[in-house]
Amino acid sequence: MNARESKTGECRAMILSVPIHLFEHEMYHQTYTLHSTYQHTQNYCHGKELVALHDKSRIPSPMGIILLYDAWAFERLKAVLRTVRVEEHAITINDVRVLKTDVRLSRHDLKQTICSHRPLGEGERKVLQGAIEDEIRCAGLRQLPELERRADLLGTALARKQGVADAIKALIGFGEGLTPSGDDIVCGLLAGLLYTGAMELFEIAGTTVLSIIDDEKVTSQVSRSFLKFGGKGLFIETLVTLYERLAAHESIGELVQIIGGLGHRSGTDYLMGIQLGLQLGGSDR
Repeated sequence: MNARESKTGECRAMILSVPIHLFEHEMYHQTYTLHSTYQHTQNYCHGKELVALHDKSRIPSPMGIILLYDAWAFERLKAVLRTVRVEEHAITINDVRVLKTDVRLSRHDLKQTICSHRPLGEGERKVLQGAIEDEIRCAGLRQLPELERRADLLGTALARKQGVADAIKALIGFGEGLTPSGDDIVCGLLAGLLYTGAMELFEIAGTTVLSIIDDEKVTSQVSRSFLKFGGKGLFIETLVTLYERLAAHESIGELVQIIGGLGHRSGTDYLMGIQLGLQLGGSDR
């Protein structure tokens, strides 16, 4: 690895950002071994826990460690990356140790952020709903009738607080891709419920999601990791920034575009889920 190292073997120029919860919680303090490789990403796992290394073009996810390499350099580096070790005060990639004090700590705990401040007000929710509608319309992706039907069923189940498990099971794993469309909608839904402060509905949905994904066959391991974090209230950092911008009455168009641009249609599905959560949470309040 080509990186500046101090006399102690610690590196100051390899990692841009690390999710703060990886340092804060002992459950993540493990050595992770190579699991899978994709463009811009390498995944590492220890048991059911997964972390990822990304090039600097990616946005921070709750399991994503962003490296100080562009896509071309990261592609070359991936051939030699084999282990990631997380400790309370440092991360070691192969044999290069990077101190917590030398990285940016990305923030992902949307639940805690909202509990420490306040849910979005009605006007702020309307601004977000309008921005999401504009982004989905601009994306121009063909809507999938069966996906919409299953999402509607989940909305009805949560509103009635009946049949929630069956409705979530019908979505998780449904669709194509590393994170199927149904999974993206469920993740977005959880975030949308938090934005409104609908904590009871969030706990019902989140607890159900966590019990369903305990079965490793229901969806991919990468998607299971996103759903697991979502069930605990942790999401991509953009969603935390989005909340802060809305609460401060600042522009959010760029952030909604970033979310909408994730993957081929993952971002659009994610926004659909947020929209559903806003509608359910708003009516619940």
